Amino acid sequence: MLLDNAAGAQTTHLDIQTALDPSTVLSLLGSRDPREQAWGAWAAGEGRIYEAVPLLQQMVEARLPGQDWLDDRIPLDVALDALIQLDAVVPSSLLAQVYQLRPASALILLTKAGPDADSFLLELLGREQGIKWFTVANLLLPRRTPGIAYLLLRDLEIEATICVSEEGNRSWFRGSSQSHQIGDGMNRGAPGFPPLAHYYLTTGYQRGNVVAAGGPEPIYYRRQVAPAGGSSGWTEHEIGGPNAEDRLKYLADLVVSEHQVCPEPWESRAVAWRSQEALKEEAETFRQDICWRHFAFIRILVAERLLTEEEASSLPLPKINVEIRDLRSSEQPATPGTLPDD
Repeated sequence: MLLDNAAGAQTTHLDIQTALDPSTVLSLLGSRDPREQAWGAWAAGEGRIYEAVPLLQQMVEARLPGQDWLDDRIPLDVALDALIQLDAVVPSSLLAQVYQLRPASALILLTKAGPDADSFLLELLGREQGIKWFTVANLLLPRRTPGIAYLLLRDLEIEATICVSEEGNRSWFRGSSQSHQIGDGMNRGAPGFPPLAHYYLTTGYQRGNVVAAGGPEPIYYRRQVAPAGGSSGWTEHEIGGPNAEDRLKYLADLVVSEHQVCPEPWESRAVAWRSQEALKEEAETFRQDICWRHFAFIRILVAERLLTEEEASSLPLPKINVEIRDLRSSEQPATPGTLPDD
């Protein structure tokens, strides 16, 4: 099905008539030759040939177990690209397998999935971090999926700072987290194959980005295409988290109650110096106050059916790290450091 040049070698393009002919594209997808299959997948995506979706899914399923970069991984990537271009609804069971090799492509396709994907998304929310966590949380949030509140609360860790000064009127502020971008910078030849697209997730909008999952921290995706016969080095955008601020921000988005008593991610209290014993009592009162607000918030979540009674009773108390910061100018400082979470 591929065009031949005078020397009998395969070219790295199809003519436009071939690319737009559904019967030809479907025939290419049914080929056993990985290059013909890849060109068929490319043409299906470029030509918006929606009847090719079942064959593209079969192609993904068949190529997933393979280890060969040219004969397996490139056809797999072209097929996934075509499914994304076609806005295909792919079974979540297949996407769970794709996720092991191509998490960004799997997450983009999961944005089209229905409720059958919820169990897999909850599994990811419970174990992922960084940009993948935010993507999954954004997908689950508008559905108010049962179990999401429990996972957001399960590993909550709150930083509480007591600022000690002579007058009790000085405080301290934290900085913000940062993101970074990584890549391998490699270019590898793929003779005979169509243009190869690479997808990566990112934060912050810029020209060329597409919304993958909107939410408190919107996540976008970007498509990078290498010319036919080649492949570009991969790029990944990574961010930290989720920290307590992220978890509580997502929880606050779930709650419809007007009387929120959700604890803050970073608590701070300014106190005047009296004695070491008084400071210890202040720290314990501070911790108890945070725990009380945490418990009250849990009851709101139960009332709004975001938590079951069983989930609420099994939740551990948040880990509360109480740190003493001595801001006095005197020569007899309070004992600085972190008080243990009893």
